[in-house]
Amino acid sequence: MTISSNGLCALVSALLMAAPGLAHGAEPDEVGIIAVVMRSDGAVRKLVREEVYAIFVLDKRGNLQPLDLPETDPVRAAFYMRLAGKSLGMMRALRSTLVFTGAGRPPKQLELAAVHERLANDPTAIAYLPMPDLPLGVRVVATLAPAP
Repeated sequence: MTISSNGLCALVSALLMAAPGLAHGAEPDEVGIIAVVMRSDGAVRKLVREEVYAIFVLDKRGNLQPLDLPETDPVRAAFYMRLAGKSLGMMRALRSTLVFTGAGRPPKQLELAAVHERLANDPTAIAYLPMPDLPLGVRVVATLAPAP
């Protein structure tokens, strides 16, 4: 029996989404507005939702370096649910397909303190943070509010 690369991608995606706990992605209630931020002297002034989606989901990053929070951070789950309508399990499946086909790679995953440090030192870094946790020296280029 042989499986084509498309069939293998579909199989891996189905297995990831069927694994216990992976497909559940209810948005954490405690997460307020999420800001997509860059260093204040970065070249990007504003982004629309489709551009944020292209950078973080489709790996159409250009010269930008997207940063992800850890999977255990409720802000990450809320960010991808609001941006793409996908749970973390669905995002893993999508990214597995992108990596397997060579069409993309996931953003670098860092703890919150490391994200703050990277934003301070790298004008190409772009990250999402809860509005109350914005460090000095960043510019908000987009926001994602909770559903009403």
